[in-house]
This record gives sequence, structure tokens and C-alpha cells, in this order.
Amino acid sequence: MSTVDDGENYTITGRVPVLHNGQRSELILVFDNDTPYGYVAGVQAVYKDGATDTAAKAQEALQPGDVLEFICDYYTLDGSGMQYQDSYLMGDPITVTEEELTISNVPLIGTTRAAYRITDLYNVPRWTPAIIHTEG
Repeated sequence: MSTVDDGENYTITGRVPVLHNGQRSELILVFDNDTPYGYVAGVQAVYKDGATDTAAKAQEALQPGDVLEFICDYYTLDGSGMQYQDSYLMGDPITVTEEELTISNVPLIGTTRAAYRITDLYNVPRWTPAIIHTEG
């Protein structure tokens, strides 16, 4: 979402797509000098399917008992670039407890394809070629 770096201090804010208690949302992650491995700052709703053109700004704290289901988006590659096809759930749901959530990197098993979407200052998106990785 954003990166702020003054040469001595930095803050990187990102988002992870989830279903939060069944509603499409994004976990907000923050990485900074004090917490280089990051922390979950909260969750915010995502409006989907033309419900509104407004982006959700309100961020709320996770509460014990909240259920998180992680979402992956599926795209196809054609002559005009990558086209969104569908979303699916990845892994088992997580129920938030009193303990603080931790962020970790884990390897994906099998064949993984990833591409980056870069949007220029004229709001024109472009996709990088897919990177294919096989693990396991």
C-alpha cells in the first residue's frame, strides 16, 4: 500500500486479502524499524462487485473469535495481459485468539505462478511475465 523511508526510519504498509467473518476484507500489515518482521495492524472491509466506488477507509481491530479465511485470486494470461477469473480460499480458516497474530513466510508446495501488476502515472496497468516456480 505504501512505503515511507527517510534514510533512517522506514514504514511499509501492505494488505492481505481475506474473508473476515465471511466478509471480503484486507488484513493491514505494517513493517517498520521497531518491528521488522511486521505486525497485523487491523482489518478493513473491501467493497466488491460495484457495491460502491468508495474505498473503505475505516480500519478496525481484530477481536477474539473473529474468523479469517485467506483468499487467492486466479488470473489467466492472454494476448492483452492477465485477466481476473475468480477467487478461491487457501488453507484452513484461522480463529483469532487473545494471542497476537504473527506474520511468517512459508514455502508453497507444488507449482506456483506469480506476476506483478505495475500501474503507471497515467493509471495504465501492465503485467510482468509470469514467474514459474516448482517446489516440493
